[in-house]
Amino acid sequence: MLLALLLVWRHCHYARLFGYGFWRGLARGLAAQGVALITEMTVLGLIVLMVLSPEWQTANNAIGEGDVATKTYQLLGQILVLLALYFGAPTRPLHDTLPLPKPETARQDPTISPTLDKEVTL
Repeated sequence: MLLALLLVWRHCHYARLFGYGFWRGLARGLAAQGVALITEMTVLGLIVLMVLSPEWQTANNAIGEGDVATKTYQLLGQILVLLALYFGAPTRPLHDTLPLPKPETARQDPTISPTLDKEVTL
């Protein structure tokens, strides 16, 4: 829990440092959490498919009523949440992500004319 608190503080600090607003910083963090959730569900689905196959039934019985499996799933979930908090923090300023338009410089040729551009008064 302490590590999660530190990672949330890191996320907020970087969001403030790089000029992300509240909603954009929140969206970035929630997107990382969503990717972690999809990864977790995919891994858990593959584990369930392996456990339900006939070859893995004997290994599943050896685990002992699924207690170790439940703790493994909880640990995997906590690890993925912490990784999502770590990778979800902003890494560069927001204005660096958008391409900047190149300013066009207009070249002014010097001219010789009898009229003055500015009126001089004394």
